[in-house]
Order: sequence, then C-alpha cells, then structure tokens
Amino acid sequence: MPFGVFAKEPFTNAKFLKIADALIPVYAHINSENQTPKTSLEMKTIKIPILLLLLLLTTAAEAQFTITTNGINGVTITRYTGSGGAVNIPSTINGSPVMDIGFAAFAGLTNVTSVTISNGPISIDNYAFEKCCLTNISIPSSVTTIGIAAFAFCQNLANVTIPGSVVSVGSGAFNFCTNLTDVSIADGVVNIASNAMMGCAMTNITIPASLTNLDRSAFNLCENLTAITVLANNPVYSSDAGILFNQDGTVLLLCPEGESGSYTIPDRVIAVGDLAFYNCCLLTNVVYGKNVTSIGDLAFQWSPLANATIPASVTNIGFAPFDGCENLTAIMVDPANPAYTALGGVLFNRNQNLLMEFPGGISGGYAVPDGVTSIGDYAFGDCQGLTNIIMDSNLLNIGNFAFVDCAVLTSIVIPDAVTNLGGFVFGECWGLTNCELGASLSRIGANAFSDCGNLTDIVVPDSVNNIGDNAFQGCGQLSHITLGNGITNIGDYVFSECALTNITLPANLVSIGSSDFGDCWGLGDIYFKGNAPSVPFLSSWEGYLLGCNAPCYYLPGTTGWTSLPFAHVWDPKMQTQSATFGVRTNQFGFTITASTNLTVVVQGCADLSHPNWQPLQTLTLANKTAYFSDPQWTNAAGRFYRLSSP
Repeated sequence: MPFGVFAKEPFTNAKFLKIADALIPVYAHINSENQTPKTSLEMKTIKIPILLLLLLLTTAAEAQFTITTNGINGVTITRYTGSGGAVNIPSTINGSPVMDIGFAAFAGLTNVTSVTISNGPISIDNYAFEKCCLTNISIPSSVTTIGIAAFAFCQNLANVTIPGSVVSVGSGAFNFCTNLTDVSIADGVVNIASNAMMGCAMTNITIPASLTNLDRSAFNLCENLTAITVLANNPVYSSDAGILFNQDGTVLLLCPEGESGSYTIPDRVIAVGDLAFYNCCLLTNVVYGKNVTSIGDLAFQWSPLANATIPASVTNIGFAPFDGCENLTAIMVDPANPAYTALGGVLFNRNQNLLMEFPGGISGGYAVPDGVTSIGDYAFGDCQGLTNIIMDSNLLNIGNFAFVDCAVLTSIVIPDAVTNLGGFVFGECWGLTNCELGASLSRIGANAFSDCGNLTDIVVPDSVNNIGDNAFQGCGQLSHITLGNGITNIGDYVFSECALTNITLPANLVSIGSSDFGDCWGLGDIYFKGNAPSVPFLSSWEGYLLGCNAPCYYLPGTTGWTSLPFAHVWDPKMQTQSATFGVRTNQFGFTITASTNLTVVVQGCADLSHPNWQPLQTLTLANKTAYFSDPQWTNAAGRFYRLSSP
C-alpha cells in the first residue's frame, strides 16, 4: 500500500502546516491496489519523502521556542511562543541539545495545560513554569535541579513525580500549588529547600533514604498534611506516627499541620525543634515527655493552644515559643524548674530580669515588673489585644520584634535607660499614634517603626547616632520628625513612603543611605545643617532622593555641596540697612532676600536670656525677596527676630 502526501489546489478544506512564513497545505492520501489516483485538473500530486515530512514537522515544533546558545554545551529555552495546550519540549533544537528550561520561560502562560519534557535538559530554572495552568508535568530523569519557584502557583497541578536524578528542589519550587495532592519523591533527591511545597494539598509525604537536607519550612501551610513517613534507611531522619524526628528520634523536628487533638511527645525526645509545631491549627494540647530539656524558637507559633505548662526538665527555651497563639491566656512553669518561672501567666527567666513571652490571648494593658532589664525577642509579638504597656525605669534593652504586629497598641514611652531598640521592634503596630524615645537611646534598629501607619510625629533624641534601614518606612501618616544632633549614620529607605513635608538633617551626619525619601510625594524641602554626607553604593547623589523631587538646602560655610546641581545654599538675610526696615503703617517690618526662592519662617521672642522663640509668619520668597511686617510688635516691651527653615 503506497504512501504519499498530496497538495491540493484550490486550498478548500486543506490542513495547513506553518513553516517559516509560508503556509503549505498538506493532505495524506493512501492508494490501495484497487484504486486509481485521481487525475482531475484540480489535483496535482507531489511525493515528499517521509523523513522530509518529519523534518518539516520537527522544524515547526522547534519554532515554538526562543533559545540562547550555551557555547558547545547546547541551548537554553528562554521563552515558549506557541499556542499552548499540551506542550512537548524536545531534546534537541536546531540539532543542539536542550540543556536548560530557562528563567521564567513559561511563566504566566495560562494557555499551557500540560508539559512533557524529553530526556535531555538538566535544569528547570527559577520561575520556569510559575503561574501556568498546568494539570500535568512530566519531569525526565535527566533533570538534576528544579529552581526557585519553578512551578509556583500552578494551581491546577494535581500530581508530580520528582525523579531521583534531581539533586536539589529549590525554594518555593511548588509554592501554593493548591490542588497538588500527590507528590512522589524518588530516591536520589538530596535537598529540598525552604517553602518548596508551601500551601500544597497533599495529606501525606514520603521521605526517601537519599533526602538528607529537608528545610523545616518545606511543607509550611500544608494544612491537610497529616503524616510524614521516612524510609527506614535514611541516615538523617526518622518518623513515628507521622511525625518527623532526627534519625535516633531524640529531636522532634516537625509535626504536620493537619495533626489534631492532643499529642504526647515520646519520652525518648530531649528537644523540640524550632517551629516544630508551626501552624498546627487543629492541635489543642501537647503533653511533654519526661526527658524534654529544650524547646526551640517559635516552636508552637500560630497553634491554637489554650494552655501551656513548661515542665521542670526544660532548661533551654528559644525565643517566643508560643508566638501567635491567640487562644493562650497563661504560660505556666513547674515550680521545680531551675531556669524559668511565670508571673501572672507571663514567662520569665528564673532571675525575673528577662521577660521572655507574654501570652497572645491576653487583652488590655500590662505593666512590666520592677527589676526587668530586658524584653526578649518577640516577647509581645503578635499580641493582638495589647492596648498599652508601662515599662520599668530599670529597663535597658528591647529585643528584635519585641512588639511586632501589636495592632491595637496606641502609645509607648521608652525609659531613659534603654540604649538599643531592636529590629522590627514596633513594626506593623498599625494603631501606634505616639512614641516617646528615651534620652540614652543610641541606636534605632532596622524596620523599628516600619508600617506604623498612624504614627504622625516623633522626636529622635540627641543620644541616637545610628538609624537602621527602613526604620520608618511605610509610616504613611508621619508628617513631622525631629532628628537629634548626634546622628551620624542613616541607613537605606529610612523615611520612604512617609508623609513628610520637610525635614532637617543634623550637622554631624556622615552617611545617608539609598532612597531614604523614596515615594515621599509631599516632601517639599530637605535641609542639611552640615557638610554633604557620603552616599555609599550609588553612582550619583540623586539616588537617595529616588521617588521625590524635593530640593536640598545647605548652610553657608559647609562643604561638599557645590558640585551637586539640586543643592542650594540656604542664605536668607534681613535687610537691616534697607529703607523698608522699621515701622511702616504702624507695623514693624523688613525685607528678606536670598539667592533662591526659599521658604522662610520668621520667629520672634521677647527675652534673649530666656528665649522662647515663636513662629510669627511663614514666607515664600518671590524673585528672591519677600517683605515681613509684624502687626503685634507694640504688644511686647521688646521683640527680637530670627529666620528659620520651616
């Protein structure tokens, strides 16, 4: 039975094959021994060899991909440009082996529903298939690496097999594949990175013998996960009743988030790991085994425990083991415990000079007891009901994240003895409207007040010499800040996204970071009292102003400004020798001039020995001049005037 390919003219009902820019109509026609080929004028027969036809089809398939060459090693697919549906990724393109599916090559292509990868590529790069509508993916045994977020948000993907050739699964690789119920990890996989399967829907997972580096967060927010099973010959991990342990079972590493009811920690366990019971949202109670001596950082974070009792055997507790436990109203400690104690349901060290954790279920105010010198990291973090706090005068240090996300905390007074505010210490305290900083404070940590959306005003004392990155970022109502004279260094993005209208930077400032006033759209003027500070890591000074167009002003006699086109000398002068100086129409007045059209505040006081300067009038110079008159000058026995920035 001979086989032929026919082209028919006219093209009615023909099937088309796109090759380069030409449309070629193709027909498959089979002649039987009893059939005579048609010989009408409408039909012309062109015989094309099968190998040539396959070559044409392959060329068309390869044309769906944009590629870059990797020298002699092969090619990387950088983008898919086809029509979608079921996609086959070939092992070669233009005769060169496909080595990599490149960065974001299929990202966001919702018309791609399934992908079969031919044997050959060794890497699926970062974000390669992010936000595709895949229902199926076939990963060949040639692949050794699955990159960061490679399949993230593929919410139609129901199952995946990770072959044993894959050495490493990147961070967030299957992040929020919310319908992914079946994950098979073959023996040979060694590393699974942070959040690799975060938010997926599987109910169980099996850890092969080869997997020796499993990030604790790999299964975060997998709230259907009820069992983790480790194969017996794994040298690093083991499992018992669906709970993940170290190999000898002495460290409880991870309780799956679907665990419900009450759980008893086996007696062989000596340590509960960091975040071990994270977000176990159905867990109501934990009973400690008699040999537990250590509880890790954030061990029970976001679990719904209603009570917690630290046994006498525990002598090492990481920071904030019960952070975010909104049902917890009291932390109790066995009286025989040699390292810790509880007062009023609050956890302290045995000497009661370190406040370690405040239960997240308590509402209202709290007074820190006398004698407490330190508030630990996360100590009040996520306490959604905390409305106010009174700190003892002996307090010296407030740790990182100490009050983070205390959403209804409205006011805070930092005692004068405190020298350091940790990073994120009041971050995301949306209700905070007032904060008084103590006179001994030397450092404000990174993000210390970031996203305090209702904070409107703050005074930084002269004792502060360093303000960390993003310290006030996102304080959308912060319209006024007074910076003390001791500040020498300001980090990156410190005032970005604030509501400042002007700001004065102190004379001792040595260094200012990148984009410190980014997106401060209402910022009118920036005043520098000292020499031009350095701006590290930027090719141009303008970078620190990214997102705003505020002019900068400097004082006469300071250095480093003349080469900066956006900086202007702040040089207003009272023209005391002018004819306009003195009483006119029963009002005392004078002319003010400057080299640019500045905004100037005229201040007055009655006694220079005890000056109490009060703003009298704000003037904006036009044509570099303005006239001031004082209708109230006769109401004072004497009046002194000076010029100030706004």
